[in-house]
Amino acid sequence: MTPPNSRRKPAHCHIWSDEIGLALRDNKNVLFAWKENGGPQEGPLKDNKKKTTKKLRSARRQEIARQRNENLEKIMKAKFQDSKTIYKLINAHRVKPRVQLEELIVGDNTYSSPENIIIGWKKQFESLATPADRETSNYTDKDFDIDVIFDLCKNDDQELVFSTEEVKEAIESLNGYKSPDVFGLTAEHLKFGRAALLNCITEIINSFCEVENIPDLIKLGILSPVFKKKGVKLEAKNYRGITVLPVIGKCLEFLLGKRLRELIDILQNRLQTGFTPKVSPLFCALILYESILEAADMKSPQHVSFLDAKTAFDVVGHSSLYRKLFWQELLESYGY
Repeated sequence: MTPPNSRRKPAHCHIWSDEIGLALRDNKNVLFAWKENGGPQEGPLKDNKKKTTKKLRSARRQEIARQRNENLEKIMKAKFQDSKTIYKLINAHRVKPRVQLEELIVGDNTYSSPENIIIGWKKQFESLATPADRETSNYTDKDFDIDVIFDLCKNDDQELVFSTEEVKEAIESLNGYKSPDVFGLTAEHLKFGRAALLNCITEIINSFCEVENIPDLIKLGILSPVFKKKGVKLEAKNYRGITVLPVIGKCLEFLLGKRLRELIDILQNRLQTGFTPKVSPLFCALILYESILEAADMKSPQHVSFLDAKTAFDVVGHSSLYRKLFWQELLESYGY
């Protein structure tokens, strides 16, 4: 019995190079010798087996990285008119779904057919995105004061307009090589659209600001459940929803976020590090760690409480946020 020749690329292999072929041949030769000697768990044959296996994996990782960098370089160098090459390279970066559920458990209900599983996903994410009614609210009419706040804000004479330079910066900030949105658009469409498309997008965004309303179409998204890699795959609660939003909406979010950041930096607590550029939550962890060490040195009791607010992240009532922003700005204007 002789080991097979592994220099030739297998028909099913998508990642291949001469280095992978040589590494695979050496690995199979060593594996063959290791099996012929009874598969010893220690000794030179075992060490050579580990060494060649590690070399083979390293060769595959290096080839994957080389092909990825080569494709990215092709995308960057592709001509504006060569849309076929751009789409081909972009599609090569998109991950295709590998697993299809035959059953889905949402609460106490089980959905088995493909059509019913879609209904199950809809119920699951609708429940997550629906704020719970709180009978302990201090507001008897929740929306009355919100209407007053909106009227006061509309009387503000300050006009919100974005320049083409700002919109261009927003487009360049978009992450590339992502899935298309509900309209089939990707970041590459905007980035390669040049001046004509840039002026058009600027007019669209400024029209939103002029009428003070964002159309529902810009809020649409393609939601995909992603397994959290823990728990049972059949249970919907073990999935998180990843939504692909319209790229124009992402540009608007960037523009508004940049304008608001200047105000937020003034009002935000110095110890608030979440969702803050160039600031890591490790800064707060360091303060807490030093506080615990000091309490231990002083032999004094130290009480630490943690609040896990992740389940409320998507269901916070917008009315409460509007009130908080309004009163914060009002107090700031009076010097409080």
